[in-house]
Amino acid sequence: MITQEFINEFKTKKYDEIVSLKEKKFDPTKEELKLLYSVNKIKIKHISKLYGWSNSNKISQLIDKYGFDKWHLDH
Repeated sequence: MITQEFINEFKTKKYDEIVSLKEKKFDPTKEELKLLYSVNKIKIKHISKLYGWSNSNKISQLIDKYGFDKWHLDH
């Protein structure tokens, strides 16, 4: 589970320094995505890289699926 401490550290890294959580791609849970995207306002492209995706379409689709309001146009 992603913690607030992890997010605080993640937010201070440059985009190129982000290392994905796992070698294998997996979907973030609704709560993880809520914490990352809705609460901490981390950009979709950064969340995508964290979860090992090279583009942000999957995260954008999950944001729509989970019903979160989009707060920026960064895809």
